[in-house]
Amino acid sequence: MAIGAAIASPPQNAIPIVDNNTTYYYSNGAFVGPSPNGSGYQVVAAPAGAIVQSLPPGASTVYANQFAYYYFNGTFYQAAPNGGGYQVVPAPIGALVDYVPAGSTQTTINGNNYYVYGGAYYNPYFNGTQTVYVVSQV
Repeated sequence: MAIGAAIASPPQNAIPIVDNNTTYYYSNGAFVGPSPNGSGYQVVAAPAGAIVQSLPPGASTVYANQFAYYYFNGTFYQAAPNGGGYQVVPAPIGALVDYVPAGSTQTTINGNNYYVYGGAYYNPYFNGTQTVYVVSQV
């Protein structure tokens, strides 16, 4: 599901997560929040600071600045400070990921191509065997 997609109700079996006095619903790596128009729900970017009990299926380990992160479809996680699950963190500059998130848009800035998703910029880079994407500051 792409950010902004409207849905009538949270996914079945979604787990409620309260962050900054807003209730989100988490299911298989997707976050759903209340629609801004007050009717229904929509897919939202993962709220930084939110804590989930388990990583979504298919999450991969990536590294940036010698720290380990877990990545899934545009969301980065780190082990929660108290060991109680995984906390959503901002996209770490320099992280290399194998794919850009579903629903990302392409843009060109100063002659460089980027994919943009949830406020993060992914710069494609051919590493000699495949195209990977570097989280970049623009």
